Amino acid sequence: MLCVPDLVIKTVQENILKFLWKNKMDKVQRSVSFQLLSHGGLNFPDFRTLVKSLHLSWLGRLLHSSNEIETWQAIPNEYFNQHGGLAFLLECNYDTKKLDKRIPLFYCEMLNYFMELRCIYQDLYKSKFIIWNNKEITIENKSIY
Repeated sequence: MLCVPDLVIKTVQENILKFLWKNKMDKVQRSVSFQLLSHGGLNFPDFRTLVKSLHLSWLGRLLHSSNEIETWQAIPNEYFNQHGGLAFLLECNYDTKKLDKRIPLFYCEMLNYFMELRCIYQDLYKSKFIIWNNKEITIENKSIY
């Protein structure tokens, strides 16, 4: 589980597009080049979206509902249990900057990407008002749990 810095994402995306256009000016808008062929795009990979999707794919693995917790899940569960567990945390209105600073960067990025996705689909995502881990309710600029 590696974190991909924004500079690396930007550099890789630039190199992909340079390859596409043979080091010349873009022929179409970049947003169009990422669209499907059926929508008039070029179906070229968006590296930033790929990185986000790979991070988010870990949510399913971490939320695996088997009664037996696998050995590799012990460490992430320890971090998330300090905030009520991952399933509970995903229902909260959290801000990773206001959570415990000991959460590894990979998990913070994963939570940020989930919150970004949740904001996009907020009409579909009906959440309860939970005071724990709420970014609006803090003590000394830290979320409470």
